[in-house]
Amino acid sequence: MFFMSNIFFDDTQDENEFRKIRWYRRHLRDRSNPLDLPEEHFLQRYRVSKDVFAYLLRELKFEAGYKCTFIPPILQLAITLQLLGGGAYQWQVGTDFISPMAQCTVSKISDAVFKKMEDSLCRRWIQFKFSGRTQEYFMANYNIPGVIGCIDGTHITFLRPPQDEYMFFNRKGKHSINAMVICNEKYEILAINAKYGGCAHDSFVWHQSREHDLLETQYDSGRRNFWLLGDSGYKLEPYVITPYRISPDNSPEAKFNEIHSKARSVVERCIGVWKTRWRIILEERKCRYLPSKVARLIYVTAALHNICCHFKVPLNERISVDTDGIDETIRFSNETSTATTNRDRIRDAL
Repeated sequence: MFFMSNIFFDDTQDENEFRKIRWYRRHLRDRSNPLDLPEEHFLQRYRVSKDVFAYLLRELKFEAGYKCTFIPPILQLAITLQLLGGGAYQWQVGTDFISPMAQCTVSKISDAVFKKMEDSLCRRWIQFKFSGRTQEYFMANYNIPGVIGCIDGTHITFLRPPQDEYMFFNRKGKHSINAMVICNEKYEILAINAKYGGCAHDSFVWHQSREHDLLETQYDSGRRNFWLLGDSGYKLEPYVITPYRISPDNSPEAKFNEIHSKARSVVERCIGVWKTRWRIILEERKCRYLPSKVARLIYVTAALHNICCHFKVPLNERISVDTDGIDETIRFSNETSTATTNRDRIRDAL
């Protein structure tokens, strides 16, 4: 106890109150089990089904005393999924009646589980590979042959970073990462690139990606008639089909652009489902983390999105189609004759 400015402070009482709160949290945690919740309420809270939750517990393989915390693995996973799905402040998540804990504990646990998810899940569940079923789907529904997926960029916004602000400042005057997304007809994310800030154009991110190098290598080795569908922010290439820049009304080019747009909307819906389920990456939630951690969240939520697609986890919410694309159409002067011929051939077939 000490005296200051005629005010008497009892630090012993404050310490006792803190101990009471800690005891109360532990008492609640010891008696709680997220899996006791009804399936519908569980899905709304943690954004995954109980089957997926059990799968994640097995795959992540929490060791005893993981990160020197006494929090049980089931609550570590629950609090992390709740943070990703709700996008709330950490202290708000920690005051939950099922998993009450201090904000510093939520931060420590979520950081560790994010890293564990990235190491265990991302490489397994995000794979860029050719699928005959994808080509059959786009041929049957849109009469466009050779489509192996659709590509688009989406901006994941966050608060102003303390360093290298200019790299993340996008054309809307916000700070973001421009994430490249490639998906298939099942809304599964085949590839994602979150290495570049919001100042980077979609086309730049694509040309710096491993997927671009892979398709270029495949093409140079003699493989033909495969391509991604992209919007006018991408360059027309032998393995990327984009719309016509000039398309008079009722012309074959206009018809091509209309069908191309409908087919390519698959990636916009995919991004919409991904962001709706994992609301921490929604623009209105605006992540309060450093860019390096935001990038990790992008990769982790993409893997979780694919897991939910695989297990057919329902999303009983209104899905808003992603419309945050902010790149302007760019006139690329070095489009190859082969790419132009490919597009014209598809146009004539339509």
